[in-house]
Amino acid sequence: FTTPSIATTTTYYVAATNNGCTSTTRTAVVATVYAISSGTIGSNQSVFVNDNATFTASATNADTYQWQVSTDGGVSYNTISNGSEYSGVQTLTLTVNSVEINKNGYLYQILVSKSGSSCLSNPSSSALLSVKVKTVITNKRITYRVKKN
Repeated sequence: FTTPSIATTTTYYVAATNNGCTSTTRTAVVATVYAISSGTIGSNQSVFVNDNATFTASATNADTYQWQVSTDGGVSYNTISNGSEYSGVQTLTLTVNSVEINKNGYLYQILVSKSGSSCLSNPSSSALLSVKVKTVITNKRITYRVKKN
């Protein structure tokens, strides 16, 4: 028997057959269908140097989350960990702490999955981090740093 394509969890019953004799006992076999997990990341973020950037995501049919960063324009992504640079790496809200100018152009995505599912984690689309330098005004020997509102 070949199991047909199914879209919902279905119970099948099996019985053993030997030389034309079929057992009277049938065993239930449950084919569990897991909905595919999906994640959607919010908008790109633009912050000044040393400010925090916050990325938010939403997820469907998921309860496990992991943020990743790309430093090469989206060619590859690396898993990030909580620490001085990042917080919330396994939640729907990632905070990039005290952003430095070298993070300008970094891309962030979130992997989402459902516990107990054998399906692979699905990545969201990416969101861009833009880091701006505060305006510098120099008048002779005095320098003013101005943060635009």
